[in-house]
Amino acid sequence: MALRTSGIHRLPKLIAPSECQSILDASATIERFERTIQMLPKGYGVGTYHYCGEPLPVPAGALRERLYRELAPSDYPKNLAAFWKRCRNAKQKRASSILICYGEGGVNHPHRDVYGKVWFPFQAVVMLSRRGRDFAGGEFFVEDEATGDREIAKVSKGDVVLFVTRERVDGGRVAVRHGMQPVTQGKRYALGMVFHLAE
Repeated sequence: MALRTSGIHRLPKLIAPSECQSILDASATIERFERTIQMLPKGYGVGTYHYCGEPLPVPAGALRERLYRELAPSDYPKNLAAFWKRCRNAKQKRASSILICYGEGGVNHPHRDVYGKVWFPFQAVVMLSRRGRDFAGGEFFVEDEATGDREIAKVSKGDVVLFVTRERVDGGRVAVRHGMQPVTQGKRYALGMVFHLAE
């Protein structure tokens, strides 16, 4: 699989602008948030993580189900519900998909989203803001942990970025992390889809 080798793959304009707005509007209602984290005090970067309660808004939930089925390795359950049962058996029960908001100066330091013993090898980010109109900068990246080399994706509204959670395969296993370069102007919203549940 090319994604496994490169560590990152952009699916341009996979989601219609109207669906992006629908996801943003539905996700942004406060009662949908299970918890909210300001990134700066925790050393994550500068911005806000809003952990979305389940179920996700319909366009996002359907996309997550489809991506899981297409990405799941052969030794994983065939559907997301069965995989979540595995997570819950490991005492991972908390929602893990997040609405991410960055203003000017926002940044996401290199990290991994592994929230327990059970985790999924891939993740996805759905871009909800338009590059050049809503924001500038804010390039998504996957970074080689040992060398710091980065694969960068200039994402915009409707794009979906698939990336590996912990490692890519390139003549051997290469540990990677992901993050976002600084937003230089405007506001950038995205929905981060973590397929495994959190402790």
